[in-house]
Amino acid sequence: MSDRFLILDKPTNIISHDLTSRIGKLFNVKAGHAGTLDPNVGGVFLIGLGRYRRLLRFFSDMGKEYVCLAKFPNKVGEKEIKALKSKIGKNAQVPPKESAVARRLRYRMLYQLDIIETWDNRILFKAKVESGFYMRVLCSQIGAQMEDLRRTAIAHITEERAISPYKVYYNKALGVPLEKYSYSAEELFEPMFPKVWVTEEGAQRVKHGAKIFPRHIENWENLDSKYVQIKKGDKLLAIARPLKHTHDLFQYEVVLG
Repeated sequence: MSDRFLILDKPTNIISHDLTSRIGKLFNVKAGHAGTLDPNVGGVFLIGLGRYRRLLRFFSDMGKEYVCLAKFPNKVGEKEIKALKSKIGKNAQVPPKESAVARRLRYRMLYQLDIIETWDNRILFKAKVESGFYMRVLCSQIGAQMEDLRRTAIAHITEERAISPYKVYYNKALGVPLEKYSYSAEELFEPMFPKVWVTEEGAQRVKHGAKIFPRHIENWENLDSKYVQIKKGDKLLAIARPLKHTHDLFQYEVVLG
């Protein structure tokens, strides 16, 4: 059962890589994570164990949700609130110097913004953003400083499902089976992409990296998507990329054999 997903509630004051490494050593398996969080930022943190590391990139490209505390130099008024709300939509951003990516201009979407509370010179708000959107840059652009930040969701994976790393250590020490507090690929991918069910011959072709033809398909959902799930019964076999302008063939990368 080493191929699993763990949804952690990352504590602050720990580097994402270090937390991932510690979890991998705990289960004596290679581990990776989707979406790095700064050391002083906590919240939803997805770790893939074993072969599931190869699936993490699909989550890295998904939207994120944050709760952010912005501190202004002066008392918050209509001007500050209007400046914040004006950022809904496409934003031009240059990653902050603290980031590990190249500092060049890029455009990212702020899909939704809800102000939770304002007091004195602070605004507490929730934001749904495109992957790669920097909340620190957003705060700077409206004349504020990011005082605190928490990631509350990665795509459909919300903080209600996250558990503390200390709980993981506790469960491991008690001998609680990993599957009791972790997730399979089938569980996490269920709401993400449409599904295509294949025959036994189709399943074997997927396993060996061969193309799928119409005769290998038993059933399907809406295929108007960047990716689809190829399944045999309830088992996820691969994530596939449909060919443009036709559903007769699929180009895909086998991520699980």
